[in-house]
Formats: sequence, C-alpha cells, structure tokens
Amino acid sequence: MQLLASEHLTERLGGIYALERILYDSPRDQFTVTKLLAAFLRQHPTACAEDHQCGVVAEDVMAAFVAIARRPRRLDRAFSINLRELKVCGAEVYGYDEESQADLESVDLDGACLKGADLEFANMCGAGLDGANLEGAILDGVNLAVAKLRGANLKDAHLSRVNLSSADLTDATGLEVESLLAGDFNLHTKFPPEIMQDERMKKRLSE
Repeated sequence: MQLLASEHLTERLGGIYALERILYDSPRDQFTVTKLLAAFLRQHPTACAEDHQCGVVAEDVMAAFVAIARRPRRLDRAFSINLRELKVCGAEVYGYDEESQADLESVDLDGACLKGADLEFANMCGAGLDGANLEGAILDGVNLAVAKLRGANLKDAHLSRVNLSSADLTDATGLEVESLLAGDFNLHTKFPPEIMQDERMKKRLSE
C-alpha cells in the first residue's frame, strides 16, 4: 500500500498491479482494496481543459480505474464507489460479451470525463453519471438501467443495444433519436422533452 504514495511512477504502478492481484485472489479483501484504489484516484485527478479537450491520462490513474472496473464480481450486491469528477478520457474497459463485462454498477461518476472511452458491454446499472462527459464513448451493449445521466453529454456516443430502462436522462445533451432507437428503454426512462416529442419515440413507447 505504501507504494501508492511513492513519487515514482513505476513503484505506484507496481502497487496498483499488486492490489489488482489481491482483487482476484482474495474475495474477503475486495471491498477494502477497491476503496483504497478509489481513494488513490480521488487524490490524483487528471484535469481536462476548459475547451473540453482531454489531456493525457496518467498511466497509474488509468491502471487504477481499469483495476476497479475489471474486478471480479464476488459480492452479493454492489457497493458505492466514489469516483466523482474522475478524468479517464479514452479508457478501455470493454468486454466481449456479458460474461466478460466490466463492473461499474452503482459507481458514482458524477461529473466524470469518459470522453471517447470504450465501455462496451459494461455493467453500469444504477451508476451516477450526472453531468458526465460521454462524448464519443462506446456504450454498445452497456447496462445503464436506472442510471442517472442528468445533464450528461452524449454527443456522438455509440448506443447500439444499450439498456436505458428507467434511466434518467433529463437535460442530457447530444442525444439523437436514431441512436436511441438502436437501444432499449421503457416508459420509465426520462428523456429531454424534444426527444420525447419525436413521433418515432412515441411510436416505440406505444408498442
């Protein structure tokens, strides 16, 4: 654990990889290790420029985020992880199917920057993504049921087979009806008024 506080990148990475191994080998330590990695991320923010152009994400920050996302699901239920304002543009935590999906269920990513991230097939059920930047993110097959995406930026996001059942996208920007129709949603999904007024959406919801 002391390696995470090192001034040297290689030592911090060594500490992160060691903790990632514990996530796989010791189910009873998963909660503690996940919280430790989350604390590391909160202490090492990566800033995005005011023009929303993302800078290079530090290797140790990306490694810690990937370790959390790829941890094996061994607990009976998800627990809260605070990753608010996290900047991990271009993160790659995609899965090849539902069996290899990343686990970000109920993670608090309010205000996070996931611009261009590849999250294909990730489980983000109940995640907090209010005000998050998901511009150009690959969300194909992602489970966003009951997730909060109020005010999120979804411009050019890939939404094929995305599950938005009961999700809250109030004031979300960049949404396109054609993209939404490629995914799943229900009568409890909240969209901006201009989306709900589209005849294609009305038809889909009436089926």
